[in-house]
Amino acid sequence: MDWPGGTPGEGAGNLQTAQIKLSAMSSTQASVLITSGTLIWGASYGPGSTFTLSTTPFGLDLAQNGRHIWYFCTTAEQEAGQDQQYCGA
Repeated sequence: MDWPGGTPGEGAGNLQTAQIKLSAMSSTQASVLITSGTLIWGASYGPGSTFTLSTTPFGLDLAQNGRHIWYFCTTAEQEAGQDQQYCGA
């Protein structure tokens, strides 16, 4: 997933390309379905894996089954040095 102005930060691990389908759940949350490829984030997630993507004051939060996986911080937060607590930059 490419998100203009957002990155997963240092320590995200070995990320592989996965094709996804996003569906809006509300104005601040979307469901994410992996349709092909593999996302590796401490475990391997392939086709059929589902996640939620929610907005935060500093970027996006990726979660699965209510369990936080990773924050994606905005460039503005990174440049201000405010992302270290969340994105490990």
